[in-house]
Amino acid sequence: MFSLTDKQTNVSSYKELHIKTVYPYINSWLVLNGDKEDSRISAVEDPDSLNYFFTEDAYTALGYKKRFKDITELVYAPVITGNGNAPEWLYIASPDSVWALFPFEMKVEKKQNDILPEVITENNTKVAYGLDGSPSSGGAVILVDENKRFYYSTFNSGRGKFQVPEIAQELNETYQVDLIAKSQKSSYLCFWDDERDKFLYFNLGGGGEITLFPEEYNDWTGKEVIWMGTDNKDKEHKDGIAMAIVKDTKDQSYWIYRLSTEQTITGDSIGELPINKDSQFATTSAFPDQFFYTVDSKVYLFNVASLETYELYDAGSPITKMQFRITEDHQLTEEWNYMQRCLALAVDKGDKGELHELTLTTAGDIETSRIFEGFGPIKDMCFTFINRIQR
Repeated sequence: MFSLTDKQTNVSSYKELHIKTVYPYINSWLVLNGDKEDSRISAVEDPDSLNYFFTEDAYTALGYKKRFKDITELVYAPVITGNGNAPEWLYIASPDSVWALFPFEMKVEKKQNDILPEVITENNTKVAYGLDGSPSSGGAVILVDENKRFYYSTFNSGRGKFQVPEIAQELNETYQVDLIAKSQKSSYLCFWDDERDKFLYFNLGGGGEITLFPEEYNDWTGKEVIWMGTDNKDKEHKDGIAMAIVKDTKDQSYWIYRLSTEQTITGDSIGELPINKDSQFATTSAFPDQFFYTVDSKVYLFNVASLETYELYDAGSPITKMQFRITEDHQLTEEWNYMQRCLALAVDKGDKGELHELTLTTAGDIETSRIFEGFGPIKDMCFTFINRIQR
């Protein structure tokens, strides 16, 4: 009940008032930015709106004292805990520690010893980077350490605590992750081992081992693996895990290879690509059999079926990161599937950073573009979509 009293007449009026508490930072970009020793997580809430809300430091804005100044990585897990009202965690990594936060309160839920395996904590091993979760229920999150070993957690296995994968005996306990991707259509991931010059795979669904792809598909003499990402051939291609862009070092041509749950690897020549060592890549199921890549400040779309390249956008300065809000159909509501067509770019402006977001049509043309400012140099970013009904 809301009461208002006129001090001169002492007459009061009353009105029933309903207030709903709304969490901040839902369906928002969280952007890790700033100098090396003075990092912060900034937020862009409601990025589709002309009245979007920018928060320079999403942590201190909720009343906390400055903390986490040396963060190096953000990993978002939309469905990872057993709490149905708050299943999301945001993992933040620094050179000497990892924390799990409930991202919509920026509240620390777990510390390093509660979420990382002993092989990391007892050896003071640093976390190098990670892979975000997906809209799929139980979507896995991955961490890769400085020794190029990976760890995983899913809703069904670990529930936020990272597991150590079993290793096939033929590998003699050795492997290294140089490039890694996980499937949207299955519980598999695969990765490239630069030391062995081989692709390997692992079933995150449990009971599996890190295993080499069969040798008949795994000879890469004279080839250089450039990038790996989620396979997006088409929705009928159910067994796809990942796709890899591979350069033939003899004639400098490029190939697309697709790695499947049937332990096969098949390839198609795509000719020449004007990419460089700083090029970024992205795929989404909204644009099957296509991939996006950058060269310096420009974004291109490549159609694997037609072998055609289209220039989409010029950010004006070098693009250092590129990712979609989500990369597959949202299981909760079709209303949010447009997020697969929202492509974010981290743009390097020297001592400042910009976040550019392109909304694409179903044909792959630019429908709208936005530029969000107020950042330092951008190190990482994630989009905090939710996979539950808000009450």
